[in-house]
This record gives sequence, C-alpha cells and structure tokens, in this order.
Amino acid sequence: MNPAEVRQGTDLGSVMAELKVDFERKGTDLWFRCRSGEHPDGTPSCAMREEPGAEAHGLVFCHSCKWSTDVFGLVMAVKSCPFPEALHFVGRHREANLVEGEEDPAVYRRLLKRAGPGEVELPEGLRSIVFERGRRTECAEYLLSRGFGQREVDHFGLRDWPGRTRLFVPIFRNGMLISYVARTYFGITPKVLTPLAASGARWAMVNHDGLDLRKEEVHITEGWASCFRVWQAGFKNVVATCGSRLKLEQVLDLAWAKQFVLWQEGDRAGEAFFGELLAWLGRGRSVEAVVLPYKTDPADFGTRELLELYEHRII
Repeated sequence: MNPAEVRQGTDLGSVMAELKVDFERKGTDLWFRCRSGEHPDGTPSCAMREEPGAEAHGLVFCHSCKWSTDVFGLVMAVKSCPFPEALHFVGRHREANLVEGEEDPAVYRRLLKRAGPGEVELPEGLRSIVFERGRRTECAEYLLSRGFGQREVDHFGLRDWPGRTRLFVPIFRNGMLISYVARTYFGITPKVLTPLAASGARWAMVNHDGLDLRKEEVHITEGWASCFRVWQAGFKNVVATCGSRLKLEQVLDLAWAKQFVLWQEGDRAGEAFFGELLAWLGRGRSVEAVVLPYKTDPADFGTRELLELYEHRII
C-alpha cells in the first residue's frame, strides 16, 4: 500500500474522531491543538489540509512551534505507535476502503479476493531434482549441503533451474503461482532472483498454501531456508515473508490467526521485525519470539537445537 495514496484518499474527519482529537473546520483546513509535545496549545494552532485527492491532503503544520508532519505523524504522536501501525490505522479510514471491522477475517478474505495477485508463468527450463547416487544434480548437492532432501522437494514443490544454476522455490497462494524465489547454488550474483513486476510479490509467503487454518498458531521466518528448517523441526504452520518487513497484504492474509511465533534472526533487522509484528498483529493476539544468536537464522541450526531455542522463546 502506497502511503501517499492512502493519505490522499483518507477521510480525515473519521481519523480525528477515532483519535478523539477535537477539531474545527475552517475553509480547507482542520484546526486542532498541537500534539507535537513542544508547547502548550490553549488556542488551536495546528492545521491539517483537507483536500481529498490533492498532494497536500493530510499534511499538518503548527503555526506556533512550526511542527511539520502529516496524518501518519499525527497518529504516531497521539497513539505513541510506530509508522506501520499508523499506516494501518489511517488505511482503515480510506473513503473507498472495502474493509469494515478490522478484526473480521472474512472481510479481509473478500478484500483480498477482489484485489488479489495475478498468476505468474513458470519459467522455461525447470527440471526435477534427483537425489540418486550417480545421478545427483548440482542443485541436489546444494540442497543436501543445507540439510534438505526429498521431503522438502515434495512439500514445497522445489525444482532445479539449471539454465540459471538456481534452486526454484515456488510461492503459491490459493493454488495459484504468484511469485517465486530462485536461489543460486553457485557463488554468483545476483544470489537471488525474483520475477519482475509480479503483483503477487505483495502477498508472497513461502508455504502459504501449506498453512492449516484450523490451527490458531503461525510461525514466521524471513527466508525460505529458515522456513524449511522450522518445518523440519515439526512446526508445520510456518511461512517465510521473503524479507524482514511485513507488507499490508501479508498482514491481512494472516488475520485469521490468534498466535504468532517469530523466529527472530540475530541482527538489527530481526529486532525491528519483531517490533513491526507487534505493531501490526499484536493487538488482541499472542506474539512470541524465538531470539537467535547474533548473525544467525534458523537454517544455521539443527532441528533439536531449534526445539531447545523454542523452549526459551520470549512470551
């Protein structure tokens, strides 16, 4: 979701009402008491432009302390929340928003069905992965070196892409190929390929179609290999978000779950990811973290080690 598009299409009066911020309309501006925290504001000196569709719609300026922000910054100041939560909050007040009732997974699914991703064609030249001695491909050797074998190939639909010397990891959503990850099994660059201009990239989660919606808990990893290892450890309801940032479409696609476990990689991005997960999905849900040592991810450990780490997760 593009923040500028969200801002320009938002019902600002509705945002202010939910924030419980009193305001007065004067011409094309909403006037209210400044929330910058820099000064007392007995007389409203802060103005937010109300001009739907215009670039200035939702921009905020305090004529007293010169605080300059936008509707997202206002929400962050009032609610003391990070930007992802502010974006989600404001997004629910878009004039053309189809979502009513943010805790209703059925509504989310209807929205996603209407605005879902398009199907991606399978690249040419994909081959089966052979593990038989004497017939092993280089792709098979790479997988075995990472601790993966036939079970992972069958469950995740892995293929060899010899023309690009890459392991092909398909990403399905509701039975439709919407994206993929293609990881080199040689030391060449770029290390990972993804399809250009694939609308499904916003929804892309490895093992999405492997989730059991009857279970309330979902495990989340950043990368495909981490997803495979957590799956090997017995946590079958696991997805990889293909990065250390959640996208709004992914949040909506996981709205049915009640419990989340993040396998937090041991770096700053992993720490930030946990904070983002709390902001997006923490309200009314259980969010836990398995914190890994510095500069490691789940694929660096064996399954027994992961089970031990899981027992010491942050609850």
